[in-house]
Amino acid sequence: MKRLLISFCFLLVFNVVKAQNLKTQIVVLGNDQFTLAAATQAAKSGVSTIILNNLSAQDLIKDLSLNSWLVKGILDTNKNKNIDNQNIPSLLDSVENLKVLNSVNWIKVDRSGSGWNIKLKDGRSVRAEVLLYGIKEDLSALLKYSPKTVSKKLNYEDNKYRTSVAGYFVDGVSNYSLLKDFIPETDENLVLLNFEDVNMDIARAAGVIAAYAPFFKVKVSSTKLKPVQGEMLGFKSPIIAISDVFESDNNWRAIQNIVQTGILKLSINENGAYFEGDKPVSLKEISEPLKAYFYKAKIWIEDHEAVELSIKKTVELIAYTRNKSAESLLSEIKKKWQSTYKFNGELNAERIIARREFAAITQDYLELEQVNIDNLGEVIR
Repeated sequence: MKRLLISFCFLLVFNVVKAQNLKTQIVVLGNDQFTLAAATQAAKSGVSTIILNNLSAQDLIKDLSLNSWLVKGILDTNKNKNIDNQNIPSLLDSVENLKVLNSVNWIKVDRSGSGWNIKLKDGRSVRAEVLLYGIKEDLSALLKYSPKTVSKKLNYEDNKYRTSVAGYFVDGVSNYSLLKDFIPETDENLVLLNFEDVNMDIARAAGVIAAYAPFFKVKVSSTKLKPVQGEMLGFKSPIIAISDVFESDNNWRAIQNIVQTGILKLSINENGAYFEGDKPVSLKEISEPLKAYFYKAKIWIEDHEAVELSIKKTVELIAYTRNKSAESLLSEIKKKWQSTYKFNGELNAERIIARREFAAITQDYLELEQVNIDNLGEVIR
C-alpha cells in the first residue's frame, strides 16, 4: 500500500511538472517593443508563439506609440475597444496564437532535437521548433551572435534590393533588409532580431520569417523569399520604402511589386525615393529588366524597339509574353479600369501608359510575384 501511495505521488508530481512545461512553434526572447512586434506578427501569420521577457507588461509597452503598427494593426480584433497603454497587455492576450509571459526569467537555452528548450527560473520549460533571438547578450558559450546592422541604402548598383523583406526610411533615406540577414548559417531553426538598427518593419519581417518554417513544416534554412515577401505585403508591410505611395493607395501592392523587380525604378534623391505614378513609361526604361524576367518579352521588345508604349502596346506585350489574346486582355482591362484599379475616366488605349497604370496591369497579368530570384537578385529561369 505504501509503495502504491509513493508511486501515485510520483505520478502526480510528474504530471504537474509536465503540465507546467509549455510547447509552442515559436519562442521569442526579448525585452522591447520590437520583439513583441515580431512575436505578434508570427502569431498573426498563423503559428503558435510564446514571447518570454523579464519585464512587466507595463514596462514592455511604456514607450510604445499608440500610433504604431503593433497597436493599430495587430489588435484589429479589438477595433471597437478604446486602446490605451493601460489595457494593451490585456488586449494582447486576445491575439490568436500569441502567449505573452511577462516578468519571466529564463536561465538556460538548449537544443531539443532540431528545435529548442528554454529553462525558466520558476522551474518550467518552453519547447519550441524555432527560436527568435531578440536579445543583445549571448545565449551560451557556444551560441553567440553579436548585434549587427542590417539596413542598406536603396540604390541600383546591383540587384540585391530585389531580395528585400523589409523597406523603411532612415532619416528620410529609403533602406531595406535582406532575408539572409535574419537567418544564421551556423545554427538551424534560429531567426535573429538582435540588430543594432532594429525597427518595427524589421521586427515584422523577423516574425514572418520565423513563422515560415513551422507553418510549412520545413527548416528555417529552407525559407523561400517570395512567400515571405508576399506575406509582408499581405499585411501591408512594405518591402521597398517609397516616399509618395502609401498603404491607402488602391494599387499599393502592385506598385510595391513593380518597384521590387526593378522594372520600374524609383527616383532617389536627398529628399526620398519617389515612384511618380503619373509619369509616362517608356519601352527603353523597362526593356532590360523585363527581358531578364521573361524570355518572350525579350523577343517582343526587340521587334518593337521604336514604338511608344501606349496602353494598347503594353497589353500586346503582356499578351505575347503570357500567351494570351491581346484583344481579350484589353477587354478585361477595360472592365477593371474604374471598378478594380480605381482609375479616373474611360480607358484610352492609344494614350502612353502611366507608371501607376503599368504597375496595376502587370500585377494582374505578368504575375511577377511568382518569378523566383536568387540571393543576388538575379532571375532564376
